[in-house]
Amino acid sequence: MLKMIGGHGNTRGTSQKTNPFYQIPIIMKYHTGEFGIDTGMGVAQWEESFGEQLDLLTEVNGLLSYDIFFQAGMWWAEERGL
Repeated sequence: MLKMIGGHGNTRGTSQKTNPFYQIPIIMKYHTGEFGIDTGMGVAQWEESFGEQLDLLTEVNGLLSYDIFFQAGMWWAEERGL
């Protein structure tokens, strides 16, 4: 399963550059605040409370007018010079 946090999912090399198409901006309250995925709750508890990140990304994909998974693949290929 593809994970979105901590440099996972379509990364490259040791720098662990995260694919920008797999990132969903969230307000501070859910990022580093009271319900923060990076502080406080942690990834496992956050996903238990709000849903798995891949499911949320799929939901966002359905709301957009283009396929972010296709765009992520194009980014991945471009980063590797393919």
